[in-house]
Amino acid sequence: MVFRGESMPPRLSLIALWLAAALPAGADTGAAATGAPPPTIRQVTLPNPVSDPVVLAHRTLLTPVPADGLLTQLPGLIEVRHSQPAIGYAWDPVECRLLFAWKGASLTDLILVAEGPGPLSATIGAIGSPHYFGYRLVGGYPEFLYRIGRLAIEESIVPSPDGTRLVQRWKVYQAEFDLMLAVPQRWRESVQPGAGSWTEGFLKVPKAQAGDLTLTWQIASGPELPTLPAAWTQALASLPAAAPPAATPSAPAPSPAAAAAAPPAP
Repeated sequence: MVFRGESMPPRLSLIALWLAAALPAGADTGAAATGAPPPTIRQVTLPNPVSDPVVLAHRTLLTPVPADGLLTQLPGLIEVRHSQPAIGYAWDPVECRLLFAWKGASLTDLILVAEGPGPLSATIGAIGSPHYFGYRLVGGYPEFLYRIGRLAIEESIVPSPDGTRLVQRWKVYQAEFDLMLAVPQRWRESVQPGAGSWTEGFLKVPKAQAGDLTLTWQIASGPELPTLPAAWTQALASLPAAAPPAATPSAPAPSPAAAAAAPPAP
């Protein structure tokens, strides 16, 4: 890892994050080690399935908001698609958080949609807007690098080989106090933290474990989705991946001559 320790000045940790994005990743237990093909990564505009305005608080400061208060399109999202298992997700470099995830090739089969404040926003030191630096590949998977206040963060999201779980990992530097991780209420019974305990609606993680914080989302047994915006369904209709399957070919219609020669129906 490029930088370590809580005593590093904030300016140096900024430089370290920038260097980390440019350096080659080391070996780990990622896609290359497990034999899974690496995901495809691209920056795209996607329709917005998020109905909670708190999730997109920073985007709404930069983008004109419709009368209903919900953005219909989200430009600049980082789309990561895995083929084995067939799971994809959208990560937002403006909000610096996972926004939504889906199964299969189409966005129509959502398995997770963000709700509430950012995961680390309640942690002391996470003040102001997040600042994204880029991502680097670690074992074939993207690792996102950003800051929130004085906290320098590395984040990765990897599906389990059988596609039943999403493992989200944060490495947080410059934390002077315990971490307070926000998790949507509907997921409390279907998420497995790697450390910490639930306190007043948050997962409290000792700062000594801030360098390796994990949440495992049990997507196979996850809760129902929150209410989705009406514009989401309308927008999906225009996506090639969401087009309805072609109708099953039927028998060709008889020619006019054959139809005239056919005996009348009894």
